[in-house]
Amino acid sequence: MTPRPRPDLNALLAPVAKATDSSLVVIDNQFRIAWSSDQASRLIGLTLDDVGSPCPESLQGKICSGGCKGNPEEFTASLRSGTFPYSCLESTFGQIEIRNEMIGPELDGTSYLLKSFRPLFTETGTKKQPYSFVASREWSEPFLEKLTRVAKTEIPVLLIGETGTGKECLARLIHERSRRYKGPFVALDLSVIPETLVEDALFGHQRGAFTGAVSSQSGRLSRAHGGTLFIDEIENIPLAVQTRLLRFLEDGVFEPMGSSQSMEISTRIIAATNEDPEKLLREGRMRPDLFYRLNGLSLQIPPLRMRIKDLPVLIDHFRSVYTKNNPFPTPPFAPETVKALSDYHFPGNIRELKHLVESILAVSDPGKPVYPSDLPESIRRAIAHGPQSISASIPRNSSDDEIPDPDTFTRRRIEKALRTSEGKIAEASRLLGMSRITLWRHMKRLKMKH
Repeated sequence: MTPRPRPDLNALLAPVAKATDSSLVVIDNQFRIAWSSDQASRLIGLTLDDVGSPCPESLQGKICSGGCKGNPEEFTASLRSGTFPYSCLESTFGQIEIRNEMIGPELDGTSYLLKSFRPLFTETGTKKQPYSFVASREWSEPFLEKLTRVAKTEIPVLLIGETGTGKECLARLIHERSRRYKGPFVALDLSVIPETLVEDALFGHQRGAFTGAVSSQSGRLSRAHGGTLFIDEIENIPLAVQTRLLRFLEDGVFEPMGSSQSMEISTRIIAATNEDPEKLLREGRMRPDLFYRLNGLSLQIPPLRMRIKDLPVLIDHFRSVYTKNNPFPTPPFAPETVKALSDYHFPGNIRELKHLVESILAVSDPGKPVYPSDLPESIRRAIAHGPQSISASIPRNSSDDEIPDPDTFTRRRIEKALRTSEGKIAEASRLLGMSRITLWRHMKRLKMKH
């Protein structure tokens, strides 16, 4: 039987890529780059010489996880069968969102993999945002589908999750997938701002509004005009300021401090909290009308200990980012190390994992994998004692097996962190995964002495 001639992929796909301004790469079933659009070539640095070359060598994990190089058996089996391994089909890798489509069997009997991709985040202002959403496909696909539906609305969003779970990352992703993606994304972390300065940070001030106000200053709300304002740790907003924020949410109007002139702007609010919203209402720390206005749509972000299948993907991602930023080879994490870390509680969640990977790679021998013995002593000790950590280990009375109320839980966490850090606030806040200001606020609310 005479084989069918190879299709002219450039004639077929170049007009589509040009008309849609798309980044497209085609890979054949021999894992060779069959074609690349001009925009894709610019974004990932491909040249004409790369066409026909093996994709693991030319792409080097730029629009895939690169897992085929790390698993030669899977790669060889896929090569023999003419199929593509799972590592080729990742929907998200690093800061790239990827869509995969199988094409070609009807053209010449050969299967081709068409990859279309785009950066998840664009530059807002002059500083490139180093945030990305990385997760296993099993967990991320339904979550990202819901997030995309949320992004297409104009309703305020409330993100609920522990410290370090990636709330700002997801807020940026909502912004980038919304109709406001060309506008600015502005973040305001209330955990690092004293209460007396929150109103100014939000609404800005006019010259002479208070002592030291020698010039007018815009607030975060007006800086986010046409875009999105992300307010992290919304529970730290003073009650007096909550009334002003509620008015803005109702009619889009506010006055800077010291001004009688109203400003009307269009800014979408995404708020986040690491506390139970119902608890905030019960304690009177948030106005019910403001809470229900902010909570137009809510997304619950699970902690890393509930997403343990994401560990290998996240470790590979942070290792890839570290390698990209440092001009020397870095060792892989041995499978037994990843397995050991799956028994760790990760009180600081993804942020803690990122710092852990970076600190290990900084001192590791590039010639050998990272083994469990290379983990910090504190983590090895926590793993040895089971899923215990500053966040999880709750002292209980021998005769009482009930879970303590939230305030008792928080108090015991703080007490243990202070004991572990020998009373050092900075170290205790790091162990707890919160800022020093947030730690002081908790201690003040619970009437704890230092």
